[in-house]
Amino acid sequence: MVLDDLQGRIDKRQYGALKDRSTTHELVDILHHWHIMLMQGVLKASSRLHFLKILKRSLLSACDLLYFYTSFIRPLLEYAYPAWHNSLTNEQSRQIESV
Repeated sequence: MVLDDLQGRIDKRQYGALKDRSTTHELVDILHHWHIMLMQGVLKASSRLHFLKILKRSLLSACDLLYFYTSFIRPLLEYAYPAWHNSLTNEQSRQIESV
């Protein structure tokens, strides 16, 4: 389970130790925050991908389209990848890959 896997890797100095909250509750909050951030990133990348399609229809060169993709879309999907990749569910990985 994701919570069991993360519990040993959480540094309470980084996330803070709140009174009257269990480690499991803190982990659930962290996972919920990661999920929200992931969904926002996927939505933002999807909207930029739509804009890339519009640019393609306006007959921009392949070089310019590639520049737009590598500058504005790919960084959104790869931001902090090593930090959060291990905690992604299969569904979340599929959503990122679908963009």
